[in-house]
Amino acid sequence: MKNTSLIMCLIAALTVFTSPVVDAQDVSGRWYHDGKPTSISVSGMNVTITNEHGQSSSGHILGNDLVMPFLGIRGSVSDGGRRVSWSNGTTWTRERHEHGFGSGQGLGRGLDGRWYHDGKPTSISVSGQRVTITNEIGQSSSGSLSGNDIVIGGLRGLVSHNGKRISWSNGTEWRR
Repeated sequence: MKNTSLIMCLIAALTVFTSPVVDAQDVSGRWYHDGKPTSISVSGMNVTITNEHGQSSSGHILGNDLVMPFLGIRGSVSDGGRRVSWSNGTTWTRERHEHGFGSGQGLGRGLDGRWYHDGKPTSISVSGQRVTITNEIGQSSSGSLSGNDIVIGGLRGLVSHNGKRISWSNGTEWRR
């Protein structure tokens, strides 16, 4: 009986200490949503977020997620603590995306032009926050920029940090 209890305690301890927990240093501080400042403050397992309109809400950390029960949303922390993808479809990042990829240009200007899908030419045209994509067979669709994403109806494209790759939610990828 003592051996069984000891084994159960060891399993419980291993579960606690090997669980992926968000490091408070990785998420506390300034964040951006569509180029506008937001913030996350962590104290122990408690979290307070403030959106781009100055509205705050409290929640807690659960694994690699920020759970905000009063808002009914959950944020998944990724990219080494540099991105929070919220369950309501928004994304917060550590960088201001209106500054693009270090060039002083907006994210949209950095996307304009020729891209390739499986070696076949595609293109993106940007005007403000509006985006038009043309696939490799000449079909065009319009949508908008949202943080580091391109949103075209139900299709979402995540732009890589260096601006050279777009990973689309349908499993395809465009490259420069």
